[in-house]
Amino acid sequence: MAFEMFEVLKDFMDAPAVTGFEEQRRKRIIQHFSNYCDSVSVDVIGNVIGTIGKGDRSVMLAGHYDQIGFMVNYIDEKGYAHFSPIGGWDPRVVYGMRVRIWVGDNQNDYLLGVIGAKPAHLTEPAEREKAVQFKDMSID
Repeated sequence: MAFEMFEVLKDFMDAPAVTGFEEQRRKRIIQHFSNYCDSVSVDVIGNVIGTIGKGDRSVMLAGHYDQIGFMVNYIDEKGYAHFSPIGGWDPRVVYGMRVRIWVGDNQNDYLLGVIGAKPAHLTEPAEREKAVQFKDMSID
């Protein structure tokens, strides 16, 4: 049972859910709840509620529904995707990060990319002393 629950939670977390775009994760949770619950509903703010029977006991699975992420603003003539953060990212920790760019409504409709910036050998010494900012990064 513990392994099965781990797999269900992993499946929830693998679904994309950047703030404002949580629909894929919501669908996944509804799908799993439907396997165990007598009824499943979604309230006005997007909480998924599953009900089993009519007892006095309640169980709540609580956690952040959304996740921080990025939004592609434009793709330049060389094919680099320029982006801005959604949520509380620190630009010092994203350089070199592998990312998925969702290009459709299905969780498998994505492109893989890596966040990069101007290579060190092309920067001026003064530039190397500063943390790279989001405006100077792109996804390749």
